[in-house]
Amino acid sequence: MAPNPIRSLQRFKNAEAGFSLLELMVVATLMIILSATYLSHTSKDFQRSKQAECANQLQFIHSSLQMYATDHGGQYPKTNSATSSEQPLSMLVPTATTRTELFICPGTRDSSLPTGRPFASAKISYAYLMGLTNGSDPGQWIMADALYTNAPAKIGSPVFSPDGKGRGRNHANFGGNVLFLDGHTTRSPSLASFDLSQPLGTQILNPKR
Repeated sequence: MAPNPIRSLQRFKNAEAGFSLLELMVVATLMIILSATYLSHTSKDFQRSKQAECANQLQFIHSSLQMYATDHGGQYPKTNSATSSEQPLSMLVPTATTRTELFICPGTRDSSLPTGRPFASAKISYAYLMGLTNGSDPGQWIMADALYTNAPAKIGSPVFSPDGKGRGRNHANFGGNVLFLDGHTTRSPSLASFDLSQPLGTQILNPKR
């Protein structure tokens, strides 16, 4: 009995449709895997994009620091017996800025802050070099992503978490941003690519753990 050409064509079309569906499932699976990898908080691509956002935030904070110094005889925020960066930097709110979201690094899972309210009792994401004035060296750093230690860093020593654990892991183990008095930011890998000094009369303050 001769094969039915209509049925043969139908079987071919069904096989072709099944193959196309399989291809679609494979592509969809690959896209899900790639998206999950990119969006992971510990992925390099994700943290690189968040480092760029973080640098912009630090530059906005720089404007607030300048405004504060102008109104306080050239002195940037400073408090007696400060143990963390939240205490002096909270002094910027609300007179120099109400944008408290700027003090939470987008690369972290730190909790958001109430808008326009001082945050000395809360937790922020950034380190601060307390004790500078607007007459200090423009090339001096003043803020950074949370640091690995509260000590100055030499080139090649850990400045941000080298393994994504402990302190200084705003961007996992992919380094972080440093803000300078002239308003520019520079990214450093976990091992310092430049010195982070501590001039006489200043104090390096990390955010709370």
